[in-house]
Amino acid sequence: MSKILKEDVADLEKQYTEAANSLGTFLINNWGALTPSERISLRNQGIALINQVQELETHAVGVILDDTEVSLNQIKQATEDANQAIKTVNSFKKAITIATSLVTLSASIYAGNIGGIASALQGVLDAVKGS
Repeated sequence: MSKILKEDVADLEKQYTEAANSLGTFLINNWGALTPSERISLRNQGIALINQVQELETHAVGVILDDTEVSLNQIKQATEDANQAIKTVNSFKKAITIATSLVTLSASIYAGNIGGIASALQGVLDAVKGS
């Protein structure tokens, strides 16, 4: 069992903020190819990522992880991989799928739901792999 420390949360906050920025860049770079509905969805997911940063800061410190299911390093690596994938995807569906998976992971961390964290982590890995 390991505990999420303040420094770990700061790393995750940075990665989530980077993901929101990458989503914004994707939105700007693909503006003309996106429908108004897709633009709204991307903006909403960017806002959700930023909101999750605030939730992580408030609630994730001290969450205990069951290392047999998921480690903090796996969470950090998956989040970093998702950030890189958002920067290189070429479709709305891929970008929104990755962003949604990150929001789900963050919400599971916030809730301290060990099974949910493991499932959400797999969701991030699958979304990245599908990109």
